[in-house]
Formats: sequence, C-alpha cells, structure tokens
Amino acid sequence: MAGWYAGYFDESGTDSKSGVVGVAGIISDVSRWEAFSVEWEAAIIDFGLKDDPGYFHMTDFESPHAAPYKDWPEKVKHERLNRLLDIILKYELSSVSCLIPKDSFECLIEPDAKMVCGGPYGLAAMDCFHQLQSTLVGVDGWIEYVFEDGVSVGKGELLTLYDCLKTYGRLNMSNLRMLSLAFRDKRMYLPLQAADILVYELVKEFPRQMGWGKRLPRRYPLKRLRESLTQWHYLDDERLRAWNQALLNLQVI
Repeated sequence: MAGWYAGYFDESGTDSKSGVVGVAGIISDVSRWEAFSVEWEAAIIDFGLKDDPGYFHMTDFESPHAAPYKDWPEKVKHERLNRLLDIILKYELSSVSCLIPKDSFECLIEPDAKMVCGGPYGLAAMDCFHQLQSTLVGVDGWIEYVFEDGVSVGKGELLTLYDCLKTYGRLNMSNLRMLSLAFRDKRMYLPLQAADILVYELVKEFPRQMGWGKRLPRRYPLKRLRESLTQWHYLDDERLRAWNQALLNLQVI
C-alpha cells in the first residue's frame, strides 16, 4: 500500500509542574483525514460549540469548571466523548506514543545526547517516529508529521531534533519516512484534537502503569482507543540508557 500519510501529534507535560512528558500521535492517509475532519466538525457543531466551531480540548472537557462542558450532564458527556472516539477509530490506521519521566531523563541522558534530541519532548517524538517503522508494516509511503503550534519549549526541541535528523546520516528522513515536520493550529487542523484526547488519556494512565498510589481501573476512553493498532510505551531506565548511547553515536558520525 503506497501513498501519502499524515501523523498528527500532541504533547503533555512540557510545563514545569509535570513529572512526565508525553507525545502521542495518530496516523492515517490524507483522504481518511479529510473525511475524519468533516465528521469531527459536524459532531462538535452538534454539541453546541458554535462560538469555536470544530474545537475540542480534553483538559477543559474533564474540568468541572470549564465552560461549556461544566453544564453538560455526565450522561451527555459520556455519549459525546464516545461519538468522538467512534470517529477516531473509524479513520485511524495506527497510533503511537512515548512517555518519559523527567527526572530519569535528566539523570540518564548525557549533555551531548541532549544536544541531538533537544530535551525529553524531542526524545519522546523521536521514539514515536521510530515506532512507526515497525507499527506500519506493509505501508509504503511518506508521512507528514504535524504537531500543535504554540508550545514554545516543545517546538524548540522538535526543531533541534529535526535539524539533527537532516544533518546526521544514520537517522535520515528516508529511514523515518519523514516528508516534513509542520506546526499547525489545533482549531484548524482537527486531527490534532484526536491526538489531544490520546495523549491526555495516556498521561492519566501513567501513574497506574508505574504502580503509584491506588491502582484504579483503566479509564474507558483509553480502553476504547486500544481497539485499533497501537504502539504505546514509556521509556524506563533501560530504554533511556539505550537511547542515550544511540544519540551519542550520532555525534561521532
């Protein structure tokens, strides 16, 4: 199967208060994304979000205080979120994610390695790019990687990473099937809102994966998103050490 694909990615945890950085992306072909956007915007308008048509933000949706979601009964919220999840599952080909504990990153990634990836956000994105090589088995095509614009720290790390990928031959654009790296407005590029839901749920799941605190059941949105082809993980100490060495190796090419 050959064609032109787009992966829409979002992040969580680049603020100083968070102990984990997460990057998650959803991949599909361009024609599927076009159909996705039509259905997604229709759903959002049906929800009465006419002042900001086509926009949905999971953090606000989950907040008990954010308008207009705070006025939605729980049953309505459940039904509407499920409608959005149905649309995601209908059109996506695959999803990837990587979560990195910030303290572990700082301890295990050496300064020269950080120069290549830019920071934990850049490394999480790099890991997602590499996952796609094995996740999309049988897919022959180039991928446009699209991230939300406006995240200044994360954007800087991604641009550092992108420059390094172009400079060093071992991890080149062809190996990653990278057509381009773009930053777009989440209100206008609706698949970014689907990635927002995914990364939100994965960061919520992280303490459960780590065994921290009370072991609550997995949230239902993440259970539903697992119905498609997924490649989700966090970088433990062993994986971080492996990435550290790989990034250092790039420095000597």
